Amino acid sequence: MPRLSAIDAERVRARDSGELRSGADVLIRLFLEGWPVAGEAVDRWLGARGLLEGLRLIEPYGEDSFAATVTLYPVMDLFIASDRFNNVDGSKFVGWDDMVYQCLLPTTERLITGVPRTGFESVLDMCAGAGVGGLLCAKAAKRVLAVDLMERCVHFVRFNAALNGLTNVEARQGSLYEPVGDEQFDLITAHPPYQPVWRHLQTFNSGGMDGEQIAKGVIEGGPKHLKPGGRMYCLCQLSDRAEPAEVRVRGWLTAEEQAEVDIAVVSFRHRNLIEFTAVSALCENWQAEDWRAWMEQMQPLRIRDLVYGMYVLQRSAGGRKVFTVRREGPAAEAEAISGLVDWETRAAEAGFADGVRGLRLRLRKSCEMSVRMEAGGGTWKPGTAMLRNTLPFESALQVDERTMELLARMDGRKPLGELLQSVSMRAPVEKVAALVHLLVSKGFAEVVG
Repeated sequence: MPRLSAIDAERVRARDSGELRSGADVLIRLFLEGWPVAGEAVDRWLGARGLLEGLRLIEPYGEDSFAATVTLYPVMDLFIASDRFNNVDGSKFVGWDDMVYQCLLPTTERLITGVPRTGFESVLDMCAGAGVGGLLCAKAAKRVLAVDLMERCVHFVRFNAALNGLTNVEARQGSLYEPVGDEQFDLITAHPPYQPVWRHLQTFNSGGMDGEQIAKGVIEGGPKHLKPGGRMYCLCQLSDRAEPAEVRVRGWLTAEEQAEVDIAVVSFRHRNLIEFTAVSALCENWQAEDWRAWMEQMQPLRIRDLVYGMYVLQRSAGGRKVFTVRREGPAAEAEAISGLVDWETRAAEAGFADGVRGLRLRLRKSCEMSVRMEAGGGTWKPGTAMLRNTLPFESALQVDERTMELLARMDGRKPLGELLQSVSMRAPVEKVAALVHLLVSKGFAEVVG
């Protein structure tokens, strides 16, 4: 497997992984494959039966075997326990309402790789589940507060914090921000339930009829719990309707918050509503009549697109205009996402245009230029030119011949002012600033130094 999040519970259990030859083999058999292991093998390869039993990570099974009570796995430099995703006897697994969502799936990996972990003293982990979002920040933060609706999740957060020796983590139970009071934080990380459902499934995945019921509450309540300059990173799925998702998010805020909150959306994936809900209905064995009734209730919402991605809200420290931006970044991770917010914040500051000529810009190696040639005067002449990029964001920008020449010289060694002179480009400072803003924001270029 290229990474642990690629694990498939059913495929793993369908294969015989062979003889136990090490402590790692025993741990994998117990906590990932989920099969029982003979007590003799536990003693021989781990020598820690008493410790594992004392922590209630394993329990007796049959005459002389032991089985795991949880799934246990490494996430970066932590060990995280969550509920099992398989039955010890190999029978069909059925989840339950307050099941603690495992952190091995690609969806949680998106949260893990999409949220910055340093530079924040106080962290609030909303819809915490097993607590991985907040726990990964705990080594760099002074304080982490994890909140979840389910008591079972609160117990897992406390256990995982103790298991990893983290003493600055507190867990509270309650609905949305109710347990938080008036406290404010430098960072809020959230992974709310966002799956559209006709009927409630499990708490960790049921986002209401349109999938936005919980996520909307998390985003609406976030700004008042952010310190000036603080950020919320919410991994969820919202929808484009009459207005795009990022504009709808701004509309959820109060008038005062709209004047002081920046919004940046990095879309990882787009989904068609009909296809997505139809597959969900089939997986849950719902009747066709139920799905049709569901779609009839959804029709007045006029959902055009489901937008799965990272929704970032930043509370401005004041003194500038707020921004709203959206980028397509299927492979974007924390550095690119936070870098986008940093850059948009810088570009919104007064005096930004006056300083762009001093910037050293470097065109990203992932950029490509395609030129459409046009015939004329017995030869081929350059027509339209399109600059394209895939990393960190999927972007396209039409440029003229002079701008093409400027881009070719962007290697980070000379300030922009010198490059403009070298290509004899004379343009108002505002126009130059707008070009620079766009090139960096869309991921075509990066600022050096």
